[in-house]
Amino acid sequence: MFSTKYFISRRIYKKGTYHGNISSPAFKIAVSSIAIGVVVMVIAICTGIGLQRKIQENIASFGGHIQITPQMSSSASAQSMTGNEDFVSVITANEKVKCIYPYSICVSVIKEGDEFESVIIKGVGENFPRKTFESFIVEGHMPAYENDVENDSIVLSTTTAARLNVKVGGRIKAHFMREGRQSPIMRYFTIAAIYKTDITAIDEAYAISSQKTVGRINGWNEGQVSGYEIVLDDMKSIPDVAAQVYMETSWKYSVTTMKETHAVLLDWVKMFDVNIWVIIAIMTIVCAVNMITVMLILILEKTSLIGILRTLGASSRYVGGIFLWNAFYIIVRALVIGNAVALLLLWIQHHWGVIRLDASVYSVEVVPVCFEWGAIVALNVGVILINMLMLLLPAMFISRINPAHTVRYE
Repeated sequence: MFSTKYFISRRIYKKGTYHGNISSPAFKIAVSSIAIGVVVMVIAICTGIGLQRKIQENIASFGGHIQITPQMSSSASAQSMTGNEDFVSVITANEKVKCIYPYSICVSVIKEGDEFESVIIKGVGENFPRKTFESFIVEGHMPAYENDVENDSIVLSTTTAARLNVKVGGRIKAHFMREGRQSPIMRYFTIAAIYKTDITAIDEAYAISSQKTVGRINGWNEGQVSGYEIVLDDMKSIPDVAAQVYMETSWKYSVTTMKETHAVLLDWVKMFDVNIWVIIAIMTIVCAVNMITVMLILILEKTSLIGILRTLGASSRYVGGIFLWNAFYIIVRALVIGNAVALLLLWIQHHWGVIRLDASVYSVEVVPVCFEWGAIVALNVGVILINMLMLLLPAMFISRINPAHTVRYE
């Protein structure tokens, strides 16, 4: 019985069956609408997730996922901690931790000509994820800072460089205030590179230099640092690792996550999940309505066939299964076309960055793409299941068709 049902549904599905029939344009509309819906949904998922992950990666590349700092810091450079804490080796051994590194910060005022700019200089050493940060470098080369060697090289943001009207290779003069001194400290730096993260809170405030140099400016002893930053393999591990850090540090230090330091930006990005679900819901409803319409047209067009099958002893459920199989072929064909078009467009965007964004609004210049295959597969399975469930309603209409009447007037 199953093979017969399959055979009949395939015969109805064949392209030649639709030529010249009422169902022909309805079939094409259904395939087109589902394919377009799938294109929109797949693109929404891949770009929405891509934007979220790109911004999260940019934040983590600069300041890590978790920061460990002294309690009750009254200013950017007033508090310090030793750089040989016992918890470092324990945290490093955690398989969820990619790296942990110390950093030092100080507040400076950079003067160039008649221009002044207040900048927080972040000092880093050899454990800083330099290769990851290099993706932000737009001009020059990221210096290889060492823990025990002073270095007068500095990395400015494009925002700071533009305001000071300076370029790579130029020299700048920075002024620092230290507690206990009446006059400011002056230090010259050589601009080694210019970076751009597109995150306003970072680009407008920070510069990168040597940890040893910043420690010397702060008047610290050997090994004193402002804190530690932890980079994880997966952002989902933040709660677990943060809890471990609290336990290992015996609650002596302040532990903050990127979700706290950049809460506004990350909450805004998370709102894209709502947009994605709204798009999926609307597109799924449109696809289901189109398939119900096609199903009803097919049933009305094949009324005589239904009457003959019912006369031969086929049940309403059996005949309904034939039309459900036929609808399944239409849905699968539309999914193949829709996924192919969507993945092609996403591949073009991923490699060439055709569509660009306003970095001041979205914190990225190019629409990022993340091929989340699990979500794509789940989307396709969901479209099939929802549409097939919705088609059970028009399939029930078959039981209302009287075989005697349909055969008589054929």
